[in-house]
Amino acid sequence: MVTPLSWSSRRNVLPNANSHENLSSGLDPTRRSSVPSVGRVLGELPTSAELQSSDVRVNTAEGPNRRITPIEELKLAIERYLPPPGEFYDQFTMYTNFDEDYFNIRLDNGGSGVIMKCVCCWQRHHGVPRKKCTKLCSVCKTPSHPGTECPKMYVTLRWLKDHQSLPHGIGMQVRPTPSEQAYLVVAGVLKDWKDLEGPVVVNMDHPLVKAFYEGKAPPHEILNENVAPALDDMSFTDRNNQAAIDEPIAEKNGSAVSRKATKKRRKAAEKRKVSEMRTATEKAAERATEEAARKATERKATIRKLKALARKAKLRRLDGELEALKNEGAAITKEMLTAQAKHDAHRRRYRQWEAELHELLEEIEDDTTEEEV
Repeated sequence: MVTPLSWSSRRNVLPNANSHENLSSGLDPTRRSSVPSVGRVLGELPTSAELQSSDVRVNTAEGPNRRITPIEELKLAIERYLPPPGEFYDQFTMYTNFDEDYFNIRLDNGGSGVIMKCVCCWQRHHGVPRKKCTKLCSVCKTPSHPGTECPKMYVTLRWLKDHQSLPHGIGMQVRPTPSEQAYLVVAGVLKDWKDLEGPVVVNMDHPLVKAFYEGKAPPHEILNENVAPALDDMSFTDRNNQAAIDEPIAEKNGSAVSRKATKKRRKAAEKRKVSEMRTATEKAAERATEEAARKATERKATIRKLKALARKAKLRRLDGELEALKNEGAAITKEMLTAQAKHDAHRRRYRQWEAELHELLEEIEDDTTEEEV
């Protein structure tokens, strides 16, 4: 039984996680981003506020740890951006598997601008429109997608447009642009990534992802397979064009191709090594910066603590000195009071002595007067 998608009146909501068994069969591949994701909260799309406040950062050619702003609305349904089930070729690592000009649709045409390759089978153009092509695909080595793009190729819409093609085939998955990938990371469909052209890693715990890959092989990127740059397949060759097909194959096979492929692999390995060394250097610098910041914070905290202790010690010392001054002042005041009391007692004694002296002088004067008489 097919479980169709349903939406609430307030926000886009996926069916219950327990009913995702046949979810992929109920998805409309032409529907835009109204197909909800189960991100932070099950069944909800990221809000505009969440997208604007997101902090998805990757290493780019402009510098490390650059923020990628998520797109506001996806052009395709969310499941169309997932990597193809099973083995596939990623846009940014196809050069490790194919010749440098393998997907050049105007190759060996003298710059005339005429398309020389079929974008369905990726062989030399055989005079049949893409939609009617039934030749063996030189990429996936099968005739399983007549008239449509190879489902083993995981490329962006821009890449398809540059190669005069569009994702007509429902089975073809489309690689998200950085802004679309950032949206899917915020939605919880994809995991965070480090380098701008790094691999797309799905979150297999996400119900929509589980539903898409249910009964299928998990995605696996093909690297360094050294696929020969064949332009056609013998079992599907038009015998009238046999000579025109064999000649470019012979020219591109042999030691020159082997050396070029080896050079390609070495270059890719060196590029990965440089990227890893740069990442390790950046991480070491980040750790050193974090350690220096931590030590600076600890040093500031220690200085603040020592200053606080010094202030407390100084305050205690000043309190002790103030108390001593108070005691000394009290002692001086007591001595002053004692001295004042002695002074008052001396003055009283002096007045009493003065009065007695005056009385004695009067008596002497009276005695003298009586003797004279």
